[in-house]
Amino acid sequence: SLAPWLVWNSYYYSKLKKDGHSNIISIGSPFIYLHKLLNYKKKNSLGTLIIPSKSAYEIDIVVDYVKLYEFVKKNFNAPYAILVGYGDLKRAKSIKSKFKDCKFITCGKRSNKFFTFNLYNYINKYKNIVHFYPGSPLFYSLFLKKKTYYYKKRFVKSLKGKGIKFKNQIQLKVLEKEDNQIIESIKKESGINFNNLNTLNNYKKAKLALGYRNIKSKNKLKKLLGWNSLIKSYFALIIKIILNLKYYEVTNHKY
Repeated sequence: SLAPWLVWNSYYYSKLKKDGHSNIISIGSPFIYLHKLLNYKKKNSLGTLIIPSKSAYEIDIVVDYVKLYEFVKKNFNAPYAILVGYGDLKRAKSIKSKFKDCKFITCGKRSNKFFTFNLYNYINKYKNIVHFYPGSPLFYSLFLKKKTYYYKKRFVKSLKGKGIKFKNQIQLKVLEKEDNQIIESIKKESGINFNNLNTLNNYKKAKLALGYRNIKSKNKLKKLLGWNSLIKSYFALIIKIILNLKYYEVTNHKY
């Protein structure tokens, strides 16, 4: 209860309050602040951005990029780009020669202060945004009024990492089950209709989910995030160093 629990939108604020939590503050998503900061203007975009599963802390997700690309090419127009996580970049580079009209791109490490800038610009650049996992970029592309598509098939070949105990086929079944649970949660929390993503109503729902109405002033935000405190900034740096050391091997995959 001492530290504020910062959430994106009013839904989570109300839910957590109802569950008995205190010191909850809805502040909107970083994406919304960046959108206002950049004074967004819609571009005449072309082509297709593919957003597959990405490896993360303590888990290495191996995607079949060839089958993924072949599927997208049958249904969407060029030029193509596949947005991969920084930890997956080496694997992507090793097979990039197979993709003549498609390139691999990345937003960099999550610690890169321009990570969200890169993600924003990539989504804004392309006409079609094709998602293969139900993550936050789905809300971003709807919010930027891009042609947004979601497919349940992840084209994942295997999962490796700490805490994974099951055989690969069972792991993939678990992943599929989790995706279905996430989609149901998104429907419940935001009301987004997955049967037809490209509607004005879904844009409005994504806008609410990203906390467009909940953004704070610059000074208020600095106070909430602790950026006005040298002590908090110091301890944040120490924690960052510890986390980077602990997860070094996971975030720097060796193939």
